[in-house]
Amino acid sequence: MSVTIDGTAQFLRTQNGWMARVGTAVMFFGDKNSHIESLRTLVPDAEFNFLKQVHSDRITIVNEVSDTIVEADAQIANSKDIALGIQTADCVPVLISNGSMIAAIHAGWRGLESSIVEKTVKQMRTMGAKPDTLQAAIGPHIAKNSFEVGRDVAERLLSVYRKLAFNPCPLAFPHSDESKRYVDLSVLAQAQLIQAGIPEKNVTVLRTDTLKDQDFFSYRRNKESAGRQISFIVLR
Repeated sequence: MSVTIDGTAQFLRTQNGWMARVGTAVMFFGDKNSHIESLRTLVPDAEFNFLKQVHSDRITIVNEVSDTIVEADAQIANSKDIALGIQTADCVPVLISNGSMIAAIHAGWRGLESSIVEKTVKQMRTMGAKPDTLQAAIGPHIAKNSFEVGRDVAERLLSVYRKLAFNPCPLAFPHSDESKRYVDLSVLAQAQLIQAGIPEKNVTVLRTDTLKDQDFFSYRRNKESAGRQISFIVLR
C-alpha cells in the first residue's frame, strides 16, 4: 500500500512502519514493530545515531556515530549512511532533507513550545541549506481529538502559535470539561516548518493517531508499559 499525504512524499506501508524515498534520502516512520534489528535490514550499510531525548530545544550536529549519547531532541547530519534515529510514543516525529543534509526531530508539546522545529530548520539554513529545497515530513503522533491538555498548556502553545506569521488553522479546540482543551500538535509543527522558510507544498503530514491506532505505542494509552516506535532518516 502506498499513500501520498498532503505534501510531495509518497510513503509505502511496510511490515514495521511507513517508508519513503525523498531524493537521495530515505525517510522512515516506525510503528510498534520497528525494532532496531529489523530497521538495520532496511539500510544495512547505515550506522544509527540516537539521542537521550529530554523534551528540550537542544540540537546536535552529527559528524560521526559515537558511543556517547548526547542529550538533545534534534540532530542534523550531512554525511551519507548516518541514520538519524528518534523514538516516540505520542510525540511528533519530524524528518527533513534537501538531498545533502538531513535532520530528525523529537517534538513533544514542550519542544514545540520552545520552537525546536523552527530552530532546527534555522540551524540547517546556517549550515548552508536553502529552505525552498527542503522536504519535511511529520509522522504518526497523538492526534487532535486525542490530545487533551489543561487550559494553561493550551494557552502556552497558543502564545507560541500566535507569534508565527503562518498560523491560518485552529490549534486548540473546546473540550467537554471546561478546564481542558484539545490541541493539534501537527498544526504547530507544520507552522514552525513554514515559518522557518520551507514551502507549504514541501511539507507532508502522515495523519495517524498513535493513541487510537493499536499498531503504535502510546504513552497516554498505556503509561506503565508503553514502548517507543523508532523513526529515522538517512542519506544514501
